[in-house]
Amino acid sequence: MDESGRINGLPMPPGRRRLPDAARRREDLLEAVRAQARRRWPLALVSRRWASPLAAAAVVAVVAVLMAIVVPQVIHGRGRGGTAPTACTSLVRGVTTGSAAIGVGYRPPRFALSSGDPSDLGQAGTVTYDRPGGPGGPAQLQINLSNYPAGLGTVRTGYGKPTSITIGGRPGLLSRYPASVGVYYKPTARFLIGVVGHNVPATTIIKVARNLSFRPPAIIELPVGAGHVMTKAAALAIARRSASVPAGPAAVKLSSWTEILAMMRASGFGHGIFVVPPVMNASPWRPVWAVLLAPPGHGLFTQRADLVVIVAAGGQRLRIGPGNHPSWFRVLSDRNPGLRGCPGGTSTRLPFGVLTRNEAAYVVRGGTAQPLGSARGETTTYVLKLTTVAALSRADPGLYGGCVRQDCALNELIWPTIAVTRTAPRHTLTCPPASVSVPSTYRPKQVREMFSVSVPDNSEVGCGKLPAWVARLKDLAPAH
Repeated sequence: MDESGRINGLPMPPGRRRLPDAARRREDLLEAVRAQARRRWPLALVSRRWASPLAAAAVVAVVAVLMAIVVPQVIHGRGRGGTAPTACTSLVRGVTTGSAAIGVGYRPPRFALSSGDPSDLGQAGTVTYDRPGGPGGPAQLQINLSNYPAGLGTVRTGYGKPTSITIGGRPGLLSRYPASVGVYYKPTARFLIGVVGHNVPATTIIKVARNLSFRPPAIIELPVGAGHVMTKAAALAIARRSASVPAGPAAVKLSSWTEILAMMRASGFGHGIFVVPPVMNASPWRPVWAVLLAPPGHGLFTQRADLVVIVAAGGQRLRIGPGNHPSWFRVLSDRNPGLRGCPGGTSTRLPFGVLTRNEAAYVVRGGTAQPLGSARGETTTYVLKLTTVAALSRADPGLYGGCVRQDCALNELIWPTIAVTRTAPRHTLTCPPASVSVPSTYRPKQVREMFSVSVPDNSEVGCGKLPAWVARLKDLAPAH
């Protein structure tokens, strides 16, 4: 929270959880994700255990809910190359969260929503209302939701001692700043709501706060089995009609929208504008059929290929294509229960909505299966470990920045992006890189190796070898 009364560091809903249900330009979205997939150095340093949250953005790390052999006509198989893996010998269950919502029962006259969605806040977020003019000039009203299990008395607000008030029968605080007023209260033991007005009277801010309703995010268990879904043949028939491709080569795989979107982003597949069906947007972890089609006389993994995604239990469909770089489809794991073996390069069965090991390896490398290198001979390799938010927070308590944006007690599955960069012989690396913000008194080092650890909304950079906790962190989906 700064002197103006704004609560800084509260994210908008993570993209991995809530997907757009309105038309968007795919080029802009994919370019933002490709930049992250190339693993630019993040904006935090951990050489001295320094870490600070990143601003909310279209950050794509290898996370959980929120990382075939070609034959004519229809492709079967699982994972890279279509080789049937060994049977699953273990099972991992995971959860994700729904989206919190705030009902704004009173909105001051002439204030219009300018950013955020009060009905879709994820685990934490901000909505902003602006008034362009009026008495005293432009004004702004912000409603902030944060994950804050500590008591209300620990909230640092304003100048001087805040005034105690009641909001919906609960204790609240009224704080004043040079140009703003803020009201803070806890609708539940876990969450903190702040209503901050800039150039808005205190009486108006209090009225807004007292007319808010709050729905906390639900905890949702991710499905392990596909359940009752349409057949593969039915999905292929729907896709051919949707794409107007009655014949030609096709590939059909059972997956989830979470996995498909992550793979498309990493590869740069697709262009144009598409609209995600609401049911797919609301539950991206649900089973869907992914169908890749090509016209007769054209190869399946060419730029003439169309992708059709079909909700496996309902039939709603999304057509994306023709798209560039459709080879990502080879790596997409097929979760069709009719196939033998354990999909995704591990003997652990994972729930829908969580990237398999093969998919995670593809995504962290930005659409390549090889370590990333540079013109100077530097190489970047990745440590793949599936873990939970709770276990990762225990291993490195500073990684989640105080857990303001994330409930660190949840057993939410996640593939943290753990990258190690090594230099060529007779060369050194400047650590931290110039893109990392450090105190003015800190002097960069010349090292042969450095690392980064990234999760949604936060990252750490260290000079030297990986910390010991990385080796101790249990991998819930080891390679078979």
